Amino acid sequence: MTHIMVPDGVFPVWLWGLGWVVTIAVVGLVVLRTDREAMVRMVPLIGVMAALMTVVMSFALVPIAYEPHLTVVAGILLGPVYGFIAGLIFMVLRWLVGDGAVTLIGINTLLMGAEITLGYLLFRGLLRLLAERAALTAGVSAFVALALTTVLFLGVVAAANINPFQGEMGELGAYNVETGTIQDPFAEGVVALHVFEGEHEEHEEAPTIVGESPFLVFARAVLLLGLIGWVLEGILVSLIIGFLARVRRDLVLPARVPAAQE
Repeated sequence: MTHIMVPDGVFPVWLWGLGWVVTIAVVGLVVLRTDREAMVRMVPLIGVMAALMTVVMSFALVPIAYEPHLTVVAGILLGPVYGFIAGLIFMVLRWLVGDGAVTLIGINTLLMGAEITLGYLLFRGLLRLLAERAALTAGVSAFVALALTTVLFLGVVAAANINPFQGEMGELGAYNVETGTIQDPFAEGVVALHVFEGEHEEHEEAPTIVGESPFLVFARAVLLLGLIGWVLEGILVSLIIGFLARVRRDLVLPARVPAAQE
């Protein structure tokens, strides 16, 4: 939900350039401030999470066109520092399989990093409040983190000052922007598999929306469909973390992630 899918050249240079600058700065800070031995120990888990997110994002839930990413799982298991690295690797991998624009890797990594960090902070903060019920805490954290990051996503789209219905950004599953309803919701089944065959093609022309700002229509649809997606991914994250808490509680406990150097 919180990644931007439009071809290169759609977003203004200042915006995607800023995304790259901030991403490179964060990576540089991580490299300089993180213990090398700790980083080496975390490499296998970072790689596994990046690969898992890459596989999971290949599936979209019909009819809402929602792609689960398991970013909150990455946040809980890796923490915000190593989770950010996993998010960057994930974005590069999805670009290499033809799903994304190279100019937007920076912005999308920051959005994913925000989602990972929020998931981590919420899980840590709510763990005691919810009596250390890992599964419930993870589900609630995922729902809130996804909701907050979606608002951030909409803010980035608004800052770009473009028609959100151009490119794949405007693909809203079975949501009809003219009537505001969901039509033929299960025409493609319940889950659709994405097969990547190179760069996405632009739509010939964006839908014409009379009487209302295209951005407001887009935002309303994203929040409406996103609400369903947040609940579904929250349940999925809850099941995953609940299982890990039973079989490998050390993976879920806060002491699991090595601390960065102060």
